[in-house]
Amino acid sequence: MNIKSRWRQTANKVIAKVVKDNPNLTEAELRKKISDAYPFGERAYHPYAIWLSAVSQHFTPKPNAPRTTKAQPVNENQISMFGD
Repeated sequence: MNIKSRWRQTANKVIAKVVKDNPNLTEAELRKKISDAYPFGERAYHPYAIWLSAVSQHFTPKPNAPRTTKAQPVNENQISMFGD
């Protein structure tokens, strides 16, 4: 296993532990806890880039996850594109 793989593996483990230990936090609170748990010392160079990537990957919706979009109100004065 190369060093980049170990950084990624460590980042994923730390993120998973923080998520598991804090199930009732909002996303903003969870992001703060995850940020506080940064395991690689100085926030610079390649370890930090891998950390940011792992955090981003954790919060990105999965392809098959149900979407939670809010229905938009219908404006009755809007002209239809389809000539209804």
